[in-house]
Amino acid sequence: MNKWRLIDTGILSAAENISWDQAFLSAQASSGGSPILRFLQFYPPCILIGRHQSPHQEARISFIKLNNFHLNRRITGGGAIFFDPSQLGWEVIATRKEKWAKISFEKFYKLISAGFIEGLRQLGVDAKYRPRNDIEVDGRKISGTGGSSEEHAFLFQGTLLIRNCAEDMLRSLRVPAEKLGRHGLESLKERVVFLEELLSPLPDIEYIKKAIIKGFEKIFDVKVEADAPNKLEKDIFNKLLPYYSSNKWIYKINRPENKKGTIIGISRNKGVLRSAIRVDSNKKRISSVQFWGDFFIEPQRAIYDLEALLKHRTTNREKIRKIILNYLNGSNVKLIGLKYNNFIESIESAILKIPLIKQGFSFDEINRLFFININPDDWINFPFSHFLFPYCSKLVGCKYRHRHTCPMCGLCSVGEGYSIAKEVGLEPFTITSFEALVRAHRRLRKKGSMGYIGSCCEEFYIKHFRTFKNSGLKIILVKVDSTTCYDLSQSKAAYRGDFESQTELDINLIRKVLRVWKNNKKSEEHNG
Repeated sequence: MNKWRLIDTGILSAAENISWDQAFLSAQASSGGSPILRFLQFYPPCILIGRHQSPHQEARISFIKLNNFHLNRRITGGGAIFFDPSQLGWEVIATRKEKWAKISFEKFYKLISAGFIEGLRQLGVDAKYRPRNDIEVDGRKISGTGGSSEEHAFLFQGTLLIRNCAEDMLRSLRVPAEKLGRHGLESLKERVVFLEELLSPLPDIEYIKKAIIKGFEKIFDVKVEADAPNKLEKDIFNKLLPYYSSNKWIYKINRPENKKGTIIGISRNKGVLRSAIRVDSNKKRISSVQFWGDFFIEPQRAIYDLEALLKHRTTNREKIRKIILNYLNGSNVKLIGLKYNNFIESIESAILKIPLIKQGFSFDEINRLFFININPDDWINFPFSHFLFPYCSKLVGCKYRHRHTCPMCGLCSVGEGYSIAKEVGLEPFTITSFEALVRAHRRLRKKGSMGYIGSCCEEFYIKHFRTFKNSGLKIILVKVDSTTCYDLSQSKAAYRGDFESQTELDINLIRKVLRVWKNNKKSEEHNG
């Protein structure tokens, strides 16, 4: 019977745990050895963002600092997670030379998850694998998984939610709309489950670990024996710890959209991909590209190789498309959450915004505009018919907040927006829920309208990316200012039209967009 090493590193800081992750992975890549089953825990509580994510977009930095939590970046992809000492991390580190590892990417994820699932069943918990990377009990997530690789070695890791830490989790993370809904804690209970809810009395942590060990032993037909890090692993750990403790690592990807001369593009599949291109608009060249989002990619270096390939390239979209596809196909890149075309769509959406510079928009303004089914080079000539406003920007308590109309009383930014829209001949209309948006799209198509200008938050746009894309309408959206329902964990309430807080329209940018559009319209009429 083959043997695996059991390494329990106990309770460590985020930086220490991440350093051990890379140390074990690198040691496997350089010298191989028996597969490792590792257990890990975290203290102080921490937020771990995915390898390709931006801290400020995923975590509430002020709350983290106020509570002396730690923040770090995983070496694996995927979304941000919260860890406190009650939760248990588990990992399998080995090489693809193992017989059982010589399978497809998807089967590989499912197989390793099966070891953990069997461990939960040893405890009496009927868990199941849910693609793309979750383990659930009766439809509620109890473990998330992800992986990383280096040469022929891999690290596959997962979490186990044991004690309820939902409140700190919600306060620490900028939870994406698609993973959270109404009233925060209530919604989280609908989506995740903690082991203490399933087992009474709750076994102690050592008993839980033993069950997981038995699960892996059964599924992989191996003997898991206690061990400690060897000299090579310790040496790598000591070398890496300063780097994985540094801001250089933690803030490696940090608000690329704030850099001068940078334009952001977005694409969505199951995961979200953003691209930031630094451009020289006069020379029509891209000086650099950065991709980030909540997805998994193998090999990990593929992102950096692709970014390097796209440096100092022409903004010709067909050439960019060929570079991306040739690299991804030729390198046999594996993705979870995205498809190859998302890289093309993301970067093309950024390139298409370049003409806005000559139209008089700053880079910051450009990144606050979303164009759907319309080329930013042509929008100023387009016959838009309406301006759609979000109800959440109306005054809380106003009797018109959940109506399609507005008296333009001047007490909120929507009234001013209505006035500006009417001045340029657009019919203003308030969207009171997601269903109302779908009905509005249907009604506009029926009336023969070809498109509209509107306003919403970035989170709403991303969540309903395909709804906008498949509307059959040409749309421009101006990003909403201030705190949104997604920041306040009330996206499901917003979906129904029950969000009870107030956002602010970016009136200055709305005014500028409509002025540019109106002036071009006047110019065309004059020339005609």
